[in-house]
Formats: sequence, structure tokens, C-alpha cells
Amino acid sequence: MKKLLLIPIMFISLALTSYAQKKNYVSFGTGITMTNIHNKMADQLIADGIGDKVVYDPIWFFFYFPGQVIDYPKTHVKRGNNNRFRYGRHIKGRVSIEGGFGRTYSSTVQGADNNGSNINFVNLSTNVSTIYMAYMWNNKKTNAAVGLGPVVSLAKIKHSEMVYDEVLQSKSYVLPGLIFTGYWNFVNQKSWFMGLRNDLSITTPAKTKTFTITNEIDKSFVTASGSNKVGSVINTVTLNAGIKF
Repeated sequence: MKKLLLIPIMFISLALTSYAQKKNYVSFGTGITMTNIHNKMADQLIADGIGDKVVYDPIWFFFYFPGQVIDYPKTHVKRGNNNRFRYGRHIKGRVSIEGGFGRTYSSTVQGADNNGSNINFVNLSTNVSTIYMAYMWNNKKTNAAVGLGPVVSLAKIKHSEMVYDEVLQSKSYVLPGLIFTGYWNFVNQKSWFMGLRNDLSITTPAKTKTFTITNEIDKSFVTASGSNKVGSVINTVTLNAGIKF
């Protein structure tokens, strides 16, 4: 009789253990992005002669504002534009499947073509978001993992005239590729976790189109830029935190 009682006790114990195991998790991460997108944009402007020096005269307006010299192109990578949401589920053994999406990168590059009398200014803005899925292989403690899977970068590149804010061209790109990802959770509690995350995305590059700018004062002064390939490699490092359920 006692042996028969052990059977339902064992099943109840296994059921409770299975219920207690938290197979799902969601997380949010933010951090830094490393890529050469803005550098390639700047190199293209220099190659096309849109990387000149501009001298601004001093002015008086209640106070004295000294003149300044600016060497173009100028690049600015926007901080706070690397945010990603993730959902994962343990499927068997040490293997999990995970998906994520979010903003990855945002930058502006400004160029100037100075002919001595007039100046044509251009502003190149780039925004990239990422969607991915990956198989993850966890360690025994389940506080670290590496993964691999498909990724799609959604990029939007806009060229505009900087003074009058006239859009010269704007195009969206869907760039497929692979993502190599991994994490280490330095806090790994039963219900929540926090750690460092690294994501390396390699996609097909975006090929930008040519554009021209006609000076508003001197119509014979026209600036032209050729096409360029940008955005094939993006690496991000984020601080990640989430819950298990």
C-alpha cells in the first residue's frame, strides 16, 4: 500500500517541479552601438568634394560672438538609440529559442561644398532597427549563452539640403543577414536577471543613390554625390534586464 502511495506522490512532485521551472523570459536592454556607417558616409562626402572648410564671421548681437572655422564633414551618432526588447523560451536541455526587435543605430553626417562665394550644405541621416531570431546554447548555470540566427535590419537613409531642409531623397531598406549573439547574467535569480549582452549583425549593405544640390543664389553652382554601400556590420553592447515566468 505504501508503495502504491509513492506513485501519485512522485507524479505530484514532478508536476510541481515542472510548474516551478520558468521556461519563458522577457527582457529589455540599452547600450552602445559600434559600426562604420557614419564613417563611410563621411568618406563618401570627402571623395565627392563635399568636405570643405567653412569660416563663419564674428557677429554682434548684444554680446560678441567670435567667428569660427568648421571642417566638414561633421558626424554625430545619437546616444540612447540602442534599445531592444527580447522574448525567449527554453525548449529542451540547454537550448532556447529567442526573438528580439528594437532600435539599433541613428546618426547624422553633415557636409559642405564651398566654392569661395557660395556654399551647398547637405545632411545625411541614417536610422536602423533590427528584428532577429536565434537558437541559444546555455551553460549549466543558465546564466550565460551564445546564439546564432537570421536577422533583418530595417534601415532608412535620408539626404536633405541642410539650410532649407529640402529632402533630396529618402529610401527605406530591408537588409537580411545573420546575427551572432551572447550574454552573461551577473545577476541570475529565479524570477529575474540582469547582465551584459553582445550582438553582432552582418547583413547585406544598403546602396545609397546619387543626389545633386543646386545653390539657391547661384544656379550654376551644382553639387553632386555618388552612390555608396553602407551598413553591413553592426555590433552592440547592452545592459540587459528581464523577468522569468
